[in-house]
Amino acid sequence: MAEPDRVRTYVMAYWPIPSNAKRSLDHYSKHLPLSLEMLAGQNLYFFSGSGDVLTAVQGLCIQNNIRLHAERSAIADLRKWPEMDQLLARARNFGSKLTEPPADFRRDKGLIHYWRDLRQAGDDAFRKIFCIWHSKIDLLHAASRANPFSSSEFAWVDASISRFSGRRPGWDFRQLSAPRAGVVHHYPNVMCKGGRQLALNASFLLGDTAVIDRLYAAYEDAFALCLREDYPNDEETVLHTIVSRMPELFSVISGRSVSYPDPISRTSTMQSYSNRTGS
Repeated sequence: MAEPDRVRTYVMAYWPIPSNAKRSLDHYSKHLPLSLEMLAGQNLYFFSGSGDVLTAVQGLCIQNNIRLHAERSAIADLRKWPEMDQLLARARNFGSKLTEPPADFRRDKGLIHYWRDLRQAGDDAFRKIFCIWHSKIDLLHAASRANPFSSSEFAWVDASISRFSGRRPGWDFRQLSAPRAGVVHHYPNVMCKGGRQLALNASFLLGDTAVIDRLYAAYEDAFALCLREDYPNDEETVLHTIVSRMPELFSVISGRSVSYPDPISRTSTMQSYSNRTGS
């Protein structure tokens, strides 16, 4: 077998959350193995708090000739965990004037997160899910600092990144050449906040060590500001504020134009919420 490419290290994490209303356990059971197939022959820095997940990932990495560095960490050990009660309170304040789900969510992050990830999934799931999302940059930065494979570039990849295969412009990130120095390469987003389309999809973020250091510092500041807003901010709304202030730091991955299905509907989401509450 060919030796893995030492230039790039992929960074991934997965903590199973049974009450996750956005992505079921079956979703990850399907897509995590497919995502690791996409990383065949590469370097992977993987985080999880589950022994079963780590064991499965180790086996899949052997199967796909992936050089693995695994780190076990509980969600409560992540740096953003202490702030999740405050973020939960901000999300509740956001929803305090909402009486029922809208007929059209208009791809608005706040509405979707409030009705699906808080009201439907519950407080505990909300804290865990948002902690994981807000920890992406922390984990990417930690991997780049540790750098067990002596890599010069690092890429965050969602555990279910395979869900985008053939579904977005330039979807095959394996074909991307080396990143430009000092630039974070990312896919575009179709979601909105307050009617404005977000600049960045955080399922894949590629850059060198220097730009990851800058992104980490910028995210710390932007995250602190988001905690002052009555809104269920996720990592993409926080990153959007960084793109707005530091556009020179980012570059959109482009390719053939595709259409995206609506990520949420009143029928699919609120039916399960009604079943859960008995309403």
